[in-house]
Amino acid sequence: YRAQNNLVASSGRLISDQQLGEISNQLSAAQARTAALKSQVEQIAQQRRGGSSLAGSSAEAIQSPVVAKLREQEATLVQREADLQSQLGPRHPAIGAAQSQLVTIRRMIATEIARVEQSVRTDYERAQGNEKLLAGKLEALTRQTQGADQASVRLRDLQRERGLAYLFISH
Repeated sequence: YRAQNNLVASSGRLISDQQLGEISNQLSAAQARTAALKSQVEQIAQQRRGGSSLAGSSAEAIQSPVVAKLREQEATLVQREADLQSQLGPRHPAIGAAQSQLVTIRRMIATEIARVEQSVRTDYERAQGNEKLLAGKLEALTRQTQGADQASVRLRDLQRERGLAYLFISH
């Protein structure tokens, strides 16, 4: 009866109950990861929509070593442009070159931030898929466990009947 109804136990607990707990823990972790990635996607998208010169300065984008390096170059160019303007005046050709470099660096920053955003979005979509997969497994295991619970009740009834029958026979 135990084998027919998948009532296999290990360490005093049904294996299906143990699996249910494990999948439940995995699902909780997956949900937390999905929520964190969703927050990152929204944060980066909001920064990009803002359109400011600090676009993409979200925590995820700043963690990109490429963006960090480009930001350093941007800061250096901004300082250089300011120095040139104070030394040479606003119409000097060197200032135009510095401004052109700034435009190029800012485009590179925007491109890298878009790449980071896409990478985070892809991770988010994978996390959603994993979460759905685990939710499906949890649902299936829950149904299986409910069936095992009913079978356990029937097993106890059979054991009690067998015990009573044994008592009647032995006396």
